[in-house]
Amino acid sequence: MTSQYDLAIVGATAAGRAAALGAAARGVRVALLEQGVGLAQAKLYTTALCAHAQQQPGSGIGGLQAAIAKANWAIAALSEQQSAWVLGDRGVDYIAEFGQFSSGPTLDLATATRQLHATRYLLTPGWRSRLPQLAGLNEAGYLTPEQIWADPQCLLTARRLAILGATALAVELAQSLQRLGWSVTLLAPQQLLPTLDRTVAYWLQAQLEADGVEVLTHSAVTQVRTLDGQKWLQAGDQAIAVDEIMLACGLQPELSDWQLGERLAITANGQLQVNARLQTAHPHIFACRRSDAAIAVAEAAIAVANALGQPRQTMSYHALPIAIATDPPLAAVGWTETWARQQLAAEALITTVQAAQASRAQLLDATTGGCKLIARRDGEILGAHAFGLAAAEWIGAIAFAIQQGLPVADLAAMPVTQPSASELIPLVARAALKQCQQ
Repeated sequence: MTSQYDLAIVGATAAGRAAALGAAARGVRVALLEQGVGLAQAKLYTTALCAHAQQQPGSGIGGLQAAIAKANWAIAALSEQQSAWVLGDRGVDYIAEFGQFSSGPTLDLATATRQLHATRYLLTPGWRSRLPQLAGLNEAGYLTPEQIWADPQCLLTARRLAILGATALAVELAQSLQRLGWSVTLLAPQQLLPTLDRTVAYWLQAQLEADGVEVLTHSAVTQVRTLDGQKWLQAGDQAIAVDEIMLACGLQPELSDWQLGERLAITANGQLQVNARLQTAHPHIFACRRSDAAIAVAEAAIAVANALGQPRQTMSYHALPIAIATDPPLAAVGWTETWARQQLAAEALITTVQAAQASRAQLLDATTGGCKLIARRDGEILGAHAFGLAAAEWIGAIAFAIQQGLPVADLAAMPVTQPSASELIPLVARAALKQCQQ
């Protein structure tokens, strides 16, 4: 017996659960398959690590265990809000089994106990660490963030760590573990966070170095060796000795068990290829392609609408903010300065204010960083990048202004409480408005 659905969602990640609830609210028959979630909750772990490292620096393995326990508690509490019972009560057929696509011409999903057929499918995969091709790495051994979350004891005897990667996860782990008591060397093949604004990335790098992290940018590791019980990494003309290597080079979707075969196009780094409507090479299969949970949830809403034949919608990432769980936090939305100058030349308007201009930053002695606003000279807001007190909390206001097409003048008139870190929003907007008027 084959169960029939309008939409089958593969992957009970945050995006998958949100998509299932959204589809059920439209009155269609929807199934949600469990699958693995991998690193879908990585941000909760790194946020907990950052908070614990700030509150109890030097607490070592005990601090790491406490932070992971806190994150696990939060994950369990959040999961209860979209549990199988809640999903079922709202019309979602939740299937706590793994499924594989059939190899025949009919696009079906088979689990251990049932066969499913749907008019459309949505893939909301979990994520796992992408492993670099590096001579000697497998022989020397390494750790991944997944292993740390599952068993923090794996770092018990390691005091010197090399973290490989220029990603958000790499910098979050580097700062937190350094503050908890490890000696961390961060090796990045290019600048840190290469897709973000350079100024903000440099602010973050300066903070990491102030915390004691040895940051080596433009230092691609070419080989790894084990000698006298130590792991040696060759990066350019430098040889670095550590107790353990942690990989944070990027993520790739967990698709290996789904038997997708030749149906979908997958890039060299394991990413699904989709169009602007989040449709894959197979016209009946849609997919979320970002690992950031908040962005994936936004993708899921667009994909569900397109899969169910609603008026076509395209995915735009321009007004979706991101945040990095460091201390102080980093947050960004929209264009970078480099991109704006390339696209607009003299029409690009770049304005920066220092975090020290916010009264709350002065009161808390948290004056590191600042905010950069990217706009056109006609007042259109294109992006913002911030590093400093509570940046992750107030960047959403600028993202909303971009989404709604509000001009710089409206942002300059935004009411804020005092003292607060959000004072930086009207401050940077007023400074940009002065430039617009010149």
